[in-house]
Order: sequence, then C-alpha cells, then structure tokens
Amino acid sequence: MNYTIFGPLYPFSEMFESMNKKDLDFWGITKHHEVDFDVFNTCKYGYIPEHIQSSFLVIRNSLLKTKDYKDLWENMPMINSYAESVGLYEAIFTKEFNEKGYKSAVYIDTSDLEGYTRYP
Repeated sequence: MNYTIFGPLYPFSEMFESMNKKDLDFWGITKHHEVDFDVFNTCKYGYIPEHIQSSFLVIRNSLLKTKDYKDLWENMPMINSYAESVGLYEAIFTKEFNEKGYKSAVYIDTSDLEGYTRYP
C-alpha cells in the first residue's frame, strides 16, 4: 500500500554487510522523524512517532518468530488506503516494538536533517 519510494539504485550488499554486524531485531534504510500531530488522523497516538519507513524493512528471526510479531498481524485491521497504512501500521510499528524491548536502527542516519524535513 506504500507507493512512495523507488529504487534500488545501489547494490544492497554493502548495506546488508554493515547492518548484519549490529545486534538488531529489525531495521530499515531510513526513518521518518516525529511529527507532533497526526496528518492523517489515523494514528492512535494523536501524533506520528519517529519510525522506520516501511518501504524497506528487515525483520530478523529474533522478532519474526515471536508471539508479539504474530499478534501484530492477527490483530491488524483491514487497511484500505495510504493514510490507514501509515497510521495503523507504519507509524506505530517501530515505537511499539521498541517499547517491548526489541532493538532497531536505520542504515542512513538522518538526525542532522531534523528541523529541515520530517521524511528524508
């Protein structure tokens, strides 16, 4: 449902080699910075938390084979639009799994862009 990216434009081998050295349960290429309001009015938090963008998401077995991950999919409501995809899945995934103790990161650190753009 997320159609906001194109690529790849570069081989993945270097990225996977780098990320495979890290003790993570899930990771992605980029993150969306926090937005203090919910642009789509679909996120249960009333704002958009900082999150890994779902256009490229790697789930390792340490998360994939858990009840927590299974529960996510069993309890996921039907998603019918891009706005629902962001608010009901993408924007909450990172926050909820990090709060449960799972470790995550992104390959490209865009922290220096906060304040300039929310979705580098």
